[in-house]
Amino acid sequence: SIVPVKIVGVLGLIDEGETDWKLIGIDIRDKLASQINDIDDVDKQLPGLLEATRRWFKYYKVPTGKPPNKFALDGKYANREYAQRVINETRKYWEKLASGETKVEEKVCSIANTTLKNAGTITKEDADKIVEANEKHQKEPVKLDASVHQVSYVQDQ
Repeated sequence: SIVPVKIVGVLGLIDEGETDWKLIGIDIRDKLASQINDIDDVDKQLPGLLEATRRWFKYYKVPTGKPPNKFALDGKYANREYAQRVINETRKYWEKLASGETKVEEKVCSIANTTLKNAGTITKEDADKIVEANEKHQKEPVKLDASVHQVSYVQDQ
């Protein structure tokens, strides 16, 4: 489903050497939405949430044997204005990709679509054929490994 949100900030995660922006937002229908307009308001209204979120992003891959993640901006959350600049910049990258201006190998990323009017536009019928032919969509669901139910506790060192 699509949830209308108000973006109030961003956290920059360095995930396996690449910047991975984590937008911080609130559902506009939330009872606190009128009181949370920027990142500082989150701590005022929901004390501890941002720190717990940062901690989760730091350690969430540790149970799989990976090191703790690092952060951009010294681990600080950036405000709404900064988040909007990140959104605008990444949207430009997406537009170049979706228009075909940025070239990628088909096996890496397909720009096939049924809504844009560009080099990647295909008919709905062709899109359905691609989905049906993709063996990933034909397989039975994968059985979950028991380890996905394991709870891990990470202690700061």
